Amino acid sequence: MAYEIPTFKAPTFTPPSAAGFNSSRWVGLAEGAVLIGGTFVIERFGLVDLHALPIHPLTIVVALLAVQYGAVGGIVSASAATCLSVIGGSLPARVVGEDYYEYLATMWSMPLLWMLLAVLLGIISDTNLRALDKAHSELQALRQERDAISAQYDVLAQRARRLERIAAGFERKSVRQN
Repeated sequence: MAYEIPTFKAPTFTPPSAAGFNSSRWVGLAEGAVLIGGTFVIERFGLVDLHALPIHPLTIVVALLAVQYGAVGGIVSASAATCLSVIGGSLPARVVGEDYYEYLATMWSMPLLWMLLAVLLGIISDTNLRALDKAHSELQALRQERDAISAQYDVLAQRARRLERIAAGFERKSVRQN
C-alpha cells in the first residue's frame, strides 16, 4: 500500500508590520501633508467656497488619516489641521456682543472635534490592526504546525512502507535498523 503525500503550497500574505516595512509612516506623512496642505491651499486662495459645505473638509481628511494610519496618524493630522486653521487665519469672526468664552468655544469647537474624531477612529483602527496582526501570527503558527505534522507524516509513511516490504519478505533487514 503506497501513501501519496499531498503537496500544496498555500499563498502567503505578510502584512507590512510583520515584514518590518516602515515606509508606511513616510507615506502617511506625505499623504497627510498633501491632503491637509491641498485643502488649506484651496481654502486660502478661495478656489472653492469651502464654507458653503455642511462640514469642514479637514474633518474628512482627519477621519481618513485616522482610519488609515491609526490613532497616532489621526492625532498628528488633527494637530496639523488645527495649526493650519489657527495660523492660517481661518478663525471665525467675533460677533458683536459675544463674550470671550463664547468666542473661545466657537473658535476651538472644530479643532476639538477633529481631535476627538482622530482619537476615536484611530483607536478603532488600531484595534482592528492588532486583531489582524494576531490572526496573522496565529496563521503562521498553524502553518509551522502543519509543516511539522507533514514532516512527521513523511517519516512515518516511509517507515510504514519499509515495514510492509519487510513483512512481504522483500527485505531481510531488522526493523530496528532504520
